[in-house]
Amino acid sequence: LIIGLLFPIIFRLFPKNIQFMISVTMAWLDKLSIEQKEVMEE
Repeated sequence: LIIGLLFPIIFRLFPKNIQFMISVTMAWLDKLSIEQKEVMEE
């Protein structure tokens, strides 16, 4: 929910930096998935 609200704001602020935003988002998703894996292992 929060992510869905942030994306339109981010895209309005950085219309020319979408490539950068995508790379940041992908890195953030990687971090989330790693954290989820650690939680699953516990």
